[in-house]
Amino acid sequence: MKTRGWVVVAVSVTLVLLALAAPDSGAQPRPPGSIVFSGYEVGTSTYSQVQAVGNAINAQYGTAVRTLPFGDAVGRLLATKLGKAQFAVSAVDWHLAFEGLYDFSALSWGPQGLDLVWQTQPTALVTMAATKKSGIKTPYDAKGKRVAQIAGSPALNLAIQGWLAFGNLTLNDVKVVTFSGYTQSITGLINGTCDVGFGFGTTPQYNDLDASPQGLVWVQLPFSDTGGWERMLKVAPHLQKFTATSAESAVGVTAANPVQGSTFVSPVIVGYSGAVPDELAYFYVKAIDELYSRYKDSFHVLKYWTLKESLVPQGFAPYHPGVVRYLKEKGIWNASFQKFQDGMLKRRQILQEAWDRTVAEGTQKGLPSGQIKESWLKTRQAALAAQQPTHPSMWWQP
Repeated sequence: MKTRGWVVVAVSVTLVLLALAAPDSGAQPRPPGSIVFSGYEVGTSTYSQVQAVGNAINAQYGTAVRTLPFGDAVGRLLATKLGKAQFAVSAVDWHLAFEGLYDFSALSWGPQGLDLVWQTQPTALVTMAATKKSGIKTPYDAKGKRVAQIAGSPALNLAIQGWLAFGNLTLNDVKVVTFSGYTQSITGLINGTCDVGFGFGTTPQYNDLDASPQGLVWVQLPFSDTGGWERMLKVAPHLQKFTATSAESAVGVTAANPVQGSTFVSPVIVGYSGAVPDELAYFYVKAIDELYSRYKDSFHVLKYWTLKESLVPQGFAPYHPGVVRYLKEKGIWNASFQKFQDGMLKRRQILQEAWDRTVAEGTQKGLPSGQIKESWLKTRQAALAAQQPTHPSMWWQP
């Protein structure tokens, strides 16, 4: 009887230990030791936002959060792709990378398998920033002027080309000045080496331009100019209408002198599918939600980093599984979210299969990379048209 009793105790203890060791699907992940982002340069609005949230996470959990600054989109995505950072902070560039367009249509890239971790809805003016000395007030005035282009930043350059199209212009109608990064292009405006370039309204460096002898003007995109808007959206379909009425949305703007321009979703935080553990994505979005009161006053646009308003389906990549888990826990996930998610997962599959097929066929035929790229753009369009509209915002709407 004594032996049997010890056996029962031993079995009971073993079962308890196994139960404790078994993974719990509802268990909360431990805070990571560090989180690394690849993002924009120091001094930009997005850098300030991500770091302010990172500071709150560090204060609460002891997690070291840092951002590797890059002046171009290719560098940001490459650092994340190579594992130097877990997350990339972007705006429109990640959409182009996901779709395999522009710089990302090169053989070394192709469509990138990205997952959405965080995004915020538009709160800032995004339009051409010009010097007062240039005399530019609308895109029509940019003819013959020195226009900034940014190396390795297809999304910023695409927006600039879209704004030129608003004024019925192309790069052939202006003098292109190329800069190595976004902040460098603003320095070019301050120094007088260019007249107009990409403008994200809340970038702090525009305070320096506004106070400089060159002066700052936000180029207007009048909503009444339907032809201009049609031309612009053919080049840059990600842009949407936005009216700035205060300095919160653009440096130097007041209610008495509003600016009709454009905007887009920014910042956006993404990770490579399969490279970011579910626990890490879950932890980060949960921290953003729960620490809101600690960081919301750190930078003026952080008050918009609310869960329900920010993570609405808008594109242009599927949500990370860890984010899906948290949205379900909060009761936010619904049929609209699921329809969007299913569609984006399907889109990613369509793009990857079309890319693999195009590269394999082109390589087998011995085609040069330029021809393979041209073939890809045609194959991509045909593959999407057969199963989904080419612009992802069109098909998921409930």
